[in-house]
Amino acid sequence: MVLVDTPIWCLSLRRSSSDLSADEKDLTQTLSELVRGGQVQLLGVTRQEILSGIREEAQFRRIRDHLPTSNWTLKTMKKRLASAIAADVRVWSVHPSIC
Repeated sequence: MVLVDTPIWCLSLRRSSSDLSADEKDLTQTLSELVRGGQVQLLGVTRQEILSGIREEAQFRRIRDHLPTSNWTLKTMKKRLASAIAADVRVWSVHPSIC
């Protein structure tokens, strides 16, 4: 399982591929592969961060409908992360200036 942080999602969902560097394209490709493989867990708080910054209604709906849903809340996150860490979870993030 991989927990993907907000900047990675923003890079993949909000920016045009023509505006991405080669490294950024590699990151978005890896994210796509992880999502298709069912290896990504999206925290509810991260989902909310992604959606809260979208100004255009059409883009909001498109992204909302494509984001994985999660039942992870702040209340249950500690417990689930503890067991996930024991199961070799990777947390994937980059510098927040990407968003």
